[in-house]
Amino acid sequence: MKRTEFLKTTIGILEKAGFYTARIREFPRVSFNLIARRDDLLIIVRVIVNIDSLSKEICQELKIISRYLKASVFVVGEKSTTSPLRSGVVYTRYDVPIINLDTLEELFLYGVQPLSHSAHGGFYVSFDRELLQKVRMERQIPLSTLAEKAGVSKRAIQMYETGMDISIDAALRLEEFLDLPLIKGTEIFSRRFEGLCHHSPDFSRCNPFEREVMKALKRIGTHVVPIYRCPFNALTGEDDSVIITGISLVNREFTERVGVVSKISRISERRSMFIVDELKDKMNVKGSPLVGKNEIDGLKDPADIDRLIEDRVE
Repeated sequence: MKRTEFLKTTIGILEKAGFYTARIREFPRVSFNLIARRDDLLIIVRVIVNIDSLSKEICQELKIISRYLKASVFVVGEKSTTSPLRSGVVYTRYDVPIINLDTLEELFLYGVQPLSHSAHGGFYVSFDRELLQKVRMERQIPLSTLAEKAGVSKRAIQMYETGMDISIDAALRLEEFLDLPLIKGTEIFSRRFEGLCHHSPDFSRCNPFEREVMKALKRIGTHVVPIYRCPFNALTGEDDSVIITGISLVNREFTERVGVVSKISRISERRSMFIVDELKDKMNVKGSPLVGKNEIDGLKDPADIDRLIEDRVE
C-alpha cells in the first residue's frame, strides 16, 4: 500500500471511531502525521509503511511531544524489512508502540486490545502474575507441576510471578491447566515519558533567529523545549501551561505553518503562539496569536507571555 493511501485509511478508521483529526501536511522531516482527539483521549500518530526506517531521533521527538502535550503516541506500520506486521501484536522501536491497520481497527472500532507484544525475537503476552501466584498457593500446586504443564523451567514460573514476560504458548498452556483467564491485553496508552521532562535543551540545531528567540524566552524564566521536526519550533512552559510555539520570519511558508499549528492547538486543547521577526498590523492569524521578537525582549517573566496571548486570542 502506498504511504498516502495508508495514511488516508488510518485517518478514516479514527474518524469512524469518533475522533476529531488533523492531518499534518508534509513539512520537511515531520515527526508525526496526524493528531486526533476523542473525549479525553489525545493521540499523536506517525504513519509509516516500513517500520525499520523509523529512526531513534524521530522516536525521541515523538516521546517529548507526547510528554508535554499529555498525549498517547504510537506508530501505524505495515511491515518490517523481513515480514508483514501481525494483527493483534504490539511492536516497539525505541519504546514507541507500533501496530498495523487491522490492530488499529480492532482497538478503536471494536474495543479489542492487542493480545501480545513482540520482544527479543518472539511474541509475548501481558500476564496476571498476581492471580497466578494466588491460585498456585491456594491450590498448593508445586512449581514443578506448573513448569511441566507450561513446558518451561521452575525458575521461569518464579520469574512469571515477579513480572517477566511470558510466551504465548506457555501462557495458553497455563490458562488451560488452571482454567483461568490469565492473559491480559497489551495496553498501548499507558506509556508516559516523564523522564524526558528535564532533558537539557539543545539549541545548536536551530537557525539563528530561532536560537535567539529561545534564549530570550529562557532568559525570562520560561521552560523551552526545542522541536525540530514539526510545523512548530518549541514547547514552552510546563504542565498545564504548555504553549505550542512557532518561531518564524514572515515569509511565504509562514501562513501555512500557522494554520497547521492552529489545528494542533485546537485538538490538543493547548494554547499556541507564533513569534515573528516583524509584527505589523495583524495580531492573530488563523487562531494563533502573533508576538514580535522585540516584544519578547521587553518581557520580564512568563506571566507577561500569558497576558500577550490572552490579548490576542481570536
